Amino acid sequence: MSASSPQLQPEMQAPDEEREPSPSCPNDVKPPGLGWKYWVLFGTLCLSGFAVTMEGSIVVTALPTIARDLHTTDYVWVTNCYTLASAIFQPLIGWLAEVLGRKPIMLGSIVVFAIGSAMAGAANSLRLILAGRLIQGIGGGAIPLMAELIISDQLPLQQRPQMLGMVMATSCLGLVFGPILGGVIVNHSTWRWIFYLNLPLSGASLVCLFPVLGHRTAEQISAVDSLRVTAKQFDWVGNILLPTSSVAILLSLTMGGTIYAWNSARVIFPLVLGVCGLIAFEVYEYFCPHPLLPLRLLRNLSAVSLQIQSFIQSMLIMWVNYFLTIYFQAVLGLSPQQAGFELMPTIVAMVVFSIVGGILMSNLPGSWATLINLLAFAMMSIGLGCFTILTTSSPTVVHVVLQIIVAGGNGLLLATLLPNIQGHFDPKDMAAVTALFNFLRSFALVWGMTIPSIIFNQSVNNNLDQVPQEVRSLLGGGGAYVRASKGFMQSYHGTTKEQILGLYQLALRDTWWGAMAFALLAFVLVTLQRPVKHSTLFPKDSQQGESEKNMTQP
Repeated sequence: MSASSPQLQPEMQAPDEEREPSPSCPNDVKPPGLGWKYWVLFGTLCLSGFAVTMEGSIVVTALPTIARDLHTTDYVWVTNCYTLASAIFQPLIGWLAEVLGRKPIMLGSIVVFAIGSAMAGAANSLRLILAGRLIQGIGGGAIPLMAELIISDQLPLQQRPQMLGMVMATSCLGLVFGPILGGVIVNHSTWRWIFYLNLPLSGASLVCLFPVLGHRTAEQISAVDSLRVTAKQFDWVGNILLPTSSVAILLSLTMGGTIYAWNSARVIFPLVLGVCGLIAFEVYEYFCPHPLLPLRLLRNLSAVSLQIQSFIQSMLIMWVNYFLTIYFQAVLGLSPQQAGFELMPTIVAMVVFSIVGGILMSNLPGSWATLINLLAFAMMSIGLGCFTILTTSSPTVVHVVLQIIVAGGNGLLLATLLPNIQGHFDPKDMAAVTALFNFLRSFALVWGMTIPSIIFNQSVNNNLDQVPQEVRSLLGGGGAYVRASKGFMQSYHGTTKEQILGLYQLALRDTWWGAMAFALLAFVLVTLQRPVKHSTLFPKDSQQGESEKNMTQP
């Protein structure tokens, strides 16, 4: 079966379409046709994913304006609140999707996201906007998870890489387009439209998804009903321990180096508390008869390797986006909008290579999955290492080519990681393993801002003797990260400006070395993964052509 013709499962079939027999289907079974319902579903899932990830970054350029209008200095929580909420509830959302079905959870998530957007847009105080962002984050964290589950339900494993890669690539575009669109809205309208913009997008998604998301068949209902649990069987302790521990760790990471020093008790205490909570969660889950996160998901070395690879890849996406922006603004002297446009090679390369990765995954033998991931992390390692040579005089073509190399590796991984992980488990674990995948990726986004910030700020502190005394207090202790802008650089001239630029280039060089180290670690981890056996992940390995029938057991 060709990679360009996804095979729909029964609940998404278009009943009136003619279907031709396919040699890849056993017993002359006619594969379902590719009708308009599928493309409406796929396009809407892409749109929803884009809106959600864009909302995570669109407020960046609007934060000073929001803080001024609401008369607050704690504006950093407008971003952090959304990030925290979108990460911590994903395991619970995955469980609910398994118990209640995909359709009500997907539609409900969009409604919750829209309600939070409306609240944030109408807010006249910091408390109200934070409440709106919290609600918005719960819906925003659930939507990508549900999109991946829905696609996984509708397509055989061998055909998922293309579609999942395209959905994830579209979602990643929101991270880049968000700051650009946020700047345009703030400059030409009110910041409230940053949130109100989600209302028509959410409405359109609901209208499109309601008729095409099929109801569960009798067989599916029977299977799901067998998984229903009573109030006594619900993992209450796990659902309390995991979110609270995650919040404690994320609070520590978001406050460290920005609001409080890293050696502050207000940073160390929640970090230690969160780590202890996660250990307690794992111990409890081992004895829990109906665990929120089944530990069998962590007993497969190959799958664990893939999950860690996904964590690192997601972290590096945020790492590159944030610190290339610092290079463009502080070193090259570009505005935020101009810096956003300079990231276009990243956008294009990520989309193109995600499609290429999906095609390769669907048409090459299973053993090639490891080679594709090795190639991807090799590209990222080389590109990130070469970022260290970027200076004020580097030609545009240099950072364009390097962006293509790094984003190309990222794009390949968007199409390969989740289908490979899913292929190691039984279909009954689909929701749990996909929820874990998204939880770790959301967690990684915070690390992707925190770890490079630590490296960058520490490098600045170590080299402050290279700048005049009068600017050391401005750049030390995290000041260089906050002041990485065209306006700040334009306030200095001559030798002082050259020295400040030199300091930024040194700090960025160290930051890129750190990124390359993580990419190399992921490269080594690829050697631990193994091909999915007896599955339909790759048509040349099997002629079954049936969705998920012969997945490898954990």
